Amino acid sequence: MEIADTNRRYRQIAADYLAGVEAKQHTLVVSPGNDERKALNAEIRALLVEHDHVKKRGVEHEVLVRRDLTPAQITEARSYQEGDVIYIAGNRAQPRQGLRRGSRATVEAVNRDDKYLVLRTEDGGRIEASPVRWKDGDDVAAEVYTQEKRTIAAGDRLQFRRPDNRRDIANAEFAVVTTIGARKARVRFEGKQPRELTLPLSAMRHVDYGYTVTSFSSQGSTVDKVIVNDDSMRSPRLVNREQEYVSVSRARIDALIYTDDAEALSHAVSRDPKKEIALDAVKQQATQ
Repeated sequence: MEIADTNRRYRQIAADYLAGVEAKQHTLVVSPGNDERKALNAEIRALLVEHDHVKKRGVEHEVLVRRDLTPAQITEARSYQEGDVIYIAGNRAQPRQGLRRGSRATVEAVNRDDKYLVLRTEDGGRIEASPVRWKDGDDVAAEVYTQEKRTIAAGDRLQFRRPDNRRDIANAEFAVVTTIGARKARVRFEGKQPRELTLPLSAMRHVDYGYTVTSFSSQGSTVDKVIVNDDSMRSPRLVNREQEYVSVSRARIDALIYTDDAEALSHAVSRDPKKEIALDAVKQQATQ
């Protein structure tokens, strides 16, 4: 389906999602970019609330949304903003910097000249840390998030966007909120291990609405109906042959593809992402 106007396309995708819900079809929207994911989640949720599939009253909850930083950017102080949340996830802890594996800290200030951050730790302490020291072999020992508000209500579908080994919750698992209060929520998990858990809201910071997901985080999911939003103007890193295959193959029964330009999309999804990334690197070197 070709709909050039972005807002009209999003409204149609939301209407198709609602139709899937009302037909008792397990439905998922896949969109390559995080900005698209957030906009579509808001559009779909508003329609579900309007039609009483999600309760109007909910709890305002602060979630952590991962920033799209490369490993190289994570090790540079200039990449950070005040309010960013750092999660130490690597195997190598940072005891000399006052950080340990599994801990979080909030950026209070960025010293770009001297290349360090002023962080507030979970216990209220303040430390200076150099991101360049977060390199952990070939990986980086830190993840970077922004803090955003979400209203979560009974009926909301959530995606857990980080594994929680303590509670046996896998990365990218989906769950529906059955009840929610000021401090805890009861959620019903879907997929291979259907179950219900009562979770403190403090354990639900790495979640977001699960109506629309990126192609990457849709891997492993299988649904009755998948709706793909493909903007032909997005970069080869987001729209390409591999992304299209992963997105469409999530569906058991029905797959719908929405785009701004069908002819342009046919060229965009023929791109090989590995070749495009290699060509980008060559071009970047040539301009240096």
